[in-house]
Amino acid sequence: MRIIYLAHNTTSDFHNELYKPLRDSIINKEYNIILPHEFSDKPYDSLGLFRKEAKNIIIVAEISLASTGLGIELGIAMMQKIPIICCYRKGAKYSSSAKMLSVASFEYSNKDDFISKLGSELKSI
Repeated sequence: MRIIYLAHNTTSDFHNELYKPLRDSIINKEYNIILPHEFSDKPYDSLGLFRKEAKNIIIVAEISLASTGLGIELGIAMMQKIPIICCYRKGAKYSSSAKMLSVASFEYSNKDDFISKLGSELKSI
């Protein structure tokens, strides 16, 4: 089973906006989803994960809000040749640099739209 690692900033309501919709979706049954702050606010060892699982992982990066940590994770993922899917809320002023690292990107308007579009992008990778 392929792994999805959800990379995101830590200042938004990611538990309700990203984690819950993913856990409640069909995507949760089809992939091993790693939500780095699901149970702890401590930094997640994404570098170790990326090194160990580079051939079996897909990064989904929510880039609606700028984040230094997110940028570092995306840079490491790119160096490991891990595919990155960038997503952002409608109207967000996202980082074009982050989007340039991605194999795919999409804009979403709500939680259902996020899940629907992510499911489509994952099928194409």
